[in-house]
Order: sequence, then structure tokens, then C-alpha cells
Amino acid sequence: MQTDTKSIDLVMLVDDNDTDNFISKRIIEITGFAKRVEVKGSGKAALDYLRENESKPENLPSLIFLDINMPIVDGFVFLYEFEKFNELVRKKCKVIILQARTINAILIK
Repeated sequence: MQTDTKSIDLVMLVDDNDTDNFISKRIIEITGFAKRVEVKGSGKAALDYLRENESKPENLPSLIFLDINMPIVDGFVFLYEFEKFNELVRKKCKVIILQARTINAILIK
């Protein structure tokens, strides 16, 4: 499916469910929603990625699709830690909270 809108450079999926990540990534790729997709299987892995790239705007996602219900570092802890990042990260990365396949409904519409 081709759209006339400009695609996003980078989207990050943060979800501990591999199946949901696979489906969401494929939908993003097929629709051309984003040029790149970074998949992280935990809130900790996502925070680590952001810390490693906080001074590299080209590696920061424009959108973060965040699952709330994850073990250890859940979405709430991620959001708490996210607020501690510098202004560049907080302004560039918009967080969308997911709950049970919300991304599929968002992207298919």
C-alpha cells in the first residue's frame, strides 16, 4: 500500500511479545509508515538504546510504540526514566502507549 504522506525516518517498537513485534514491524514496512524500524524486546533495552544514541539525533526514533505491560522494566518505569533524558531526546521521541495490538489498528486505518 503506497501513501502520499512522507514516511517517518525511524520508529521504535518496545514490546516483550515477539509475535506482536513481528506483525507490527511488517505492517510498518508494508505501508511505508517508516523508513527504519528498531525493535526492542524490553523497556531496559529501549532505554539502553536511547542512552547510547542521545547525542545522535539521526538514531533517535520519531515515534516510540511502547507496550505498558512488560516484565521488569514495564511501560510506566520506561516513561519515568524517559523523562530524565535531555531535551533533544524528549522533544524528538514521541511516545505512543500500546495495549494489545493497538499499533495494528493505528497503522491499518
